[in-house]
Amino acid sequence: MNGKHGADSQVDAYVGKRVRLRGRLIYRNDQKMITLSGGSISALGDAQENQAVPKNLGEFDLVGEIVDSKCYFGNMNPGNGKVHRDCAVRCMSGGIPPIFATNDFNGSPAVLQLTGSNQKELPKEAFLDRVAQPMRIHGRVTQIGNTLLLETESSAISSRSFRRPPEHGR
Repeated sequence: MNGKHGADSQVDAYVGKRVRLRGRLIYRNDQKMITLSGGSISALGDAQENQAVPKNLGEFDLVGEIVDSKCYFGNMNPGNGKVHRDCAVRCMSGGIPPIFATNDFNGSPAVLQLTGSNQKELPKEAFLDRVAQPMRIHGRVTQIGNTLLLETESSAISSRSFRRPPEHGR
């Protein structure tokens, strides 16, 4: 959907169902997302026939940055960092899902959807004041299909315990 808001109100009725929809593909590296065209969703058939089984990958302490998924995946450029902070806060306040971008998940860069426990929505007050900053988050990583989820608690998100290493020449 256009604008700085999520599509929850349009997709809630279709959770767990096979659907057909229209939208625009946005992407960053090998990660993809669809910006939904309003009113384009229709159910195709039986609800549970193609459900991916969640796989628990374990507990992790990850360092990275909280960003909004829509802009990070290609709607804006750069979609991360301080230059994007105000836009990201507005997007996530409007319901765009938060993601956590890290350069070291099992030795590789990764993008993880940020959720609360049991994959419920994480309260916005847990992260909005921490967007676009170096961050350490402790949580459980679950994989559903190709999507990684970082399930965490508000108290497990910390910028105080993380400091960037000194730059060369300082």
